[in-house]
Amino acid sequence: MNAIKNCLLVDLMSVMSKKSLLLFVALLLFYTYLQSGPIMIILPFMFAFFPFVNEDKGVTALYFSPSGKKDVVRARYLYCMLLLLATLLISAVAVPVMTAVTDKDLQLMNPSEYLFLFAAFTTMMAILLPFYFKYGYAKCQYSMIAVVFGVGILGMTIRKIPWLSKALQHLATLDQTLVSEIAAGAAAVMLLVSLAVSTSIVVKKDI
Repeated sequence: MNAIKNCLLVDLMSVMSKKSLLLFVALLLFYTYLQSGPIMIILPFMFAFFPFVNEDKGVTALYFSPSGKKDVVRARYLYCMLLLLATLLISAVAVPVMTAVTDKDLQLMNPSEYLFLFAAFTTMMAILLPFYFKYGYAKCQYSMIAVVFGVGILGMTIRKIPWLSKALQHLATLDQTLVSEIAAGAAAVMLLVSLAVSTSIVVKKDI
């Protein structure tokens, strides 16, 4: 457990500069004020891959603590989920504060919306992290840009595609609590599978 903790601290160091923290908090407060909802997952998504930048430079947690390769992978997944948790907690605290100091009546997201955000972020991490572990940040950075733009384009065009539009209309008639719970559960399973794949990749790599 201490080995995972040490690896996690090394990962956290990659985003602990004043500029990174200020940018993260400023953008998060801005999105919270705009009540942007799903857009907020872009923030932890952007910062999730910072540790891979250091690894491309040859700096890994293996140099700073008696950790194994499996510990590095587990800590990286934990780091990503902590980013999401920090995003949601800061936003939740900021809503009543901003409502008190501004004229805008901001609303907290309901539990289903939090679960949908968890499902969306976790799914993206589950898909991308194995590729980052295998190929590194430099080769995969364009995939991150493609995902961000792809999500935006999908959001703008999804209602123009007949069968997708009908599917969304059908989903809207279902119990949203149940749908969000199923989506979050499926995403969690994907993350566990992704963790196993990434672990296999890293164990075989010569680091």
